[in-house]
Amino acid sequence: MEAFLDQVGAYRRWDGWVAHKDYDHFKERLERCREQFVNEHSATDEEKRQWRAVWPFMET
Repeated sequence: MEAFLDQVGAYRRWDGWVAHKDYDHFKERLERCREQFVNEHSATDEEKRQWRAVWPFMET
């Protein structure tokens, strides 16, 4: 998880807050990093679905 958080570059605390002015940038970056992670760690579409189902960083 630390490696992923370093890649995203925004979340250093578990609350996930970023400055309002940076929100769109980090929202897009988080999505790109998530897809990269899922693709790198999944061999099948089912594994991709499973990763997405348990993804800890949800937009509110």
